[in-house]
Parts: sequence; C-alpha cells; structure tokens
Amino acid sequence: MKFNIAIVFVWISLTGFGQYNSRGENKSRFRPGVMWYNTGWKPARPEMLRKYDRLMFDITYNDWIGDRKTFKMKGPSMGMNVSWLFEIPLASQNVVSLAIGPSYGFHKLRHDMPVVYDQENRTTTFGDLQDVGLFGKRKLIGHQLSVPLELRFRTKGWRHFKVHIGGKIGYQLSLFEKAKFEQDGVQHVEKIKNAPDIQRLIYSAHVRIGVRDFAVFGSYNFNPMYSGDGSTQLHLLQLGLTISLF
Repeated sequence: MKFNIAIVFVWISLTGFGQYNSRGENKSRFRPGVMWYNTGWKPARPEMLRKYDRLMFDITYNDWIGDRKTFKMKGPSMGMNVSWLFEIPLASQNVVSLAIGPSYGFHKLRHDMPVVYDQENRTTTFGDLQDVGLFGKRKLIGHQLSVPLELRFRTKGWRHFKVHIGGKIGYQLSLFEKAKFEQDGVQHVEKIKNAPDIQRLIYSAHVRIGVRDFAVFGSYNFNPMYSGDGSTQLHLLQLGLTISLF
C-alpha cells in the first residue's frame, strides 16, 4: 500500500516533465512537477520563487548501532520515509533555506535473533550472534511520525548541487517483531507486540548530499529503541537514496 502511494506521486510529478514547446525543446528544467509553482499562502518574490525538495522519499537500508554488531542483518532490511516539507528561503535565488514539515517513516530490520520480553523488569533483550537462525526468521518493524527541520545549501541554477543538514523529533507509533518459524512440520507466522519499554520519543540527525532531484541519505537516532535499564541498547541507522518529486 505504501509503495502504491509512492507510485501515484511519481506519476503525478512526471506529468509535468514531458512538456515541450513549439520548437521541441524540453521544458522540464523549468517545471519539474505539477506543483512547481505552489509557493504557499502568498506569491513569492521572483528571486525567491524556485523551491525544491518539498515532497521527498527516502528509500533506506536499515541497521542498528549499539550492543549488537552493525551490518550483520540476515536479509532485506528496507524502509521508507515520506516527507512533505515547506521551504523558507533565506538568501537570493534560494541558495540557503530552512525546511520544516511532517514526515512518516517505516523500517524493517531482519536480524533473526531471539528476543526476550521481561514484563516484570520492563526490559527487552536480543540474543547473541551465535543464536542467529535458531528461532527462525525474525524482523523488527517500526512506524514513526516526526517533524524534521533542515538547513539547506544549494548552488545556483536548476542543475544544482545540494547539501541538507537536519534533525527530527517525533513519536514511535509502533515497534514489533514478526517471526516466521517451523514447529512440528508446520510453518508459523507471529506478530509479537510484547515489548514493555518501547522508546516512544524519537530524535535523530540526518544529512543529504546530491544533485537536483537525487541525493544520498544518512540518518542516526540518538535515542535507543528500548528504554529499560537492562534492555539491549540499539540505535536506528538508515542509509539510502532520496528522490525529490518537486
């Protein structure tokens, strides 16, 4: 469902790319997407008109940093962030700006480790690497809502080089395990929502570096996924590619 929504947005944006004038010249560089001229509540001054990176999709590989080793995931650990940000130009031709708005993200981490939920002591503990695969296939899945704030730098012109430095604060909607295993010759799939100490408040830093509509993306969560004193301390790490529709 989430990827179907992304496809719809891509199709809408592309309707603005394929326009040609009477001499056959492609006008996409002047109108990259149907929302190109949306400037907010009031018209923008001519030198501030060009706004970019308002609807962005971060396609991410997800991992963790902390008490368990990084880059040891046992299968696809993908996710996506969708951000709708309002840009505030700070300099002529929009070479420096601020951006803020709502964002939704989901992530999967295929770790295959056993997880112990201690309701009495309110802790969540992940197994060690030697336990990997003994309890079937396991994924940690999360959904978040957040508000990013970015400071953006870009060169002049439509073929611009850009750097975004930002952070976000938000709320962890859900964080649960999905397990697939075989027992007595029967395949089982379980969704486990027993974690007693999910860290609901999230705060992170991120960076994007790229050209025009594409950028490489990296993000690190300062808060651990679980808040218990005896819990396995794990911080979400995301690496990927950002696609900007307009």
